Amino acid sequence: MKPVAESADSLLGLARRNDGRMLLLIRDLFASAAGPAADRIQPQSFQQGELILIAAEERWLSVGRESVDDLRAKLNRMLGRKIIKRIIIRLGELPRQKHSVAQPKRVVKKASPPREVAETAAIIGDERVREAFLALAASVTALRGTDKERK
Repeated sequence: MKPVAESADSLLGLARRNDGRMLLLIRDLFASAAGPAADRIQPQSFQQGELILIAAEERWLSVGRESVDDLRAKLNRMLGRKIIKRIIIRLGELPRQKHSVAQPKRVVKKASPPREVAETAAIIGDERVREAFLALAASVTALRGTDKERK
């Protein structure tokens, strides 16, 4: 069985190659990291280490800007690496749906993460982080299956 760090490193590496998938993971972790501000500030995009947040109102824009360093540190700690290098907060309209991300171009079958990954993830104490990790593992597994089917 691989240690959690190795499994997390390989899954984060695959997610990092796809900024859209990393954004989904960051959105799942954001509510825990941002606390009460998460209802009024939401991640909009993530690209090459830069996370763009949208604040619903001027006052939340200032709250967000005051806590940007702390927020970046919390998210990176939750991700286990310094993945988010910069956070930019802009004033704008929040999406109506919490997780409104453009759908992937190819249809991916639902899959479960490999058994060894699920066993390894059992030691992750934070339930939200564990669930996000397992969801990422399942999507990577499904993508690998789709790639193999094409060959």
